[in-house]
Amino acid sequence: TDRLVQIFPVVLSRRICRDLQNMEKLQDNVDEVVSKIEKTELRGKQKSMYMCSARCCDVAKTAQELQECSEKCSFDFIQSQQIVMSHMEHFQNRLSRCANVCQDKATALVPRDSTNKKDIEKAEAK
Repeated sequence: TDRLVQIFPVVLSRRICRDLQNMEKLQDNVDEVVSKIEKTELRGKQKSMYMCSARCCDVAKTAQELQECSEKCSFDFIQSQQIVMSHMEHFQNRLSRCANVCQDKATALVPRDSTNKKDIEKAEAK
């Protein structure tokens, strides 16, 4: 039993390290996709928004006209940004549900009061 108390944290930390490495790879891939979207889609729309807003400064006669013109200029960019954020939120929710399912499976594999080495090895293999 004393050995199991010593082994379990080691087994658990190995599993966590392996899972963290996979999470880091996933995060790197997500960052790469977001960066590509930002560069290929959003930046062009953001530039257009700023150029349009600059033209508003030339043509607007009142502060109210300037505000309305600038808001129209930003619509496309803001809408695109919201779409990207919505997709990212959906992805994060799916990832969270997946992590919860994995946690539930791991918890189910090792009975609460278990000190049985076979239970721990079985959990580690999964």
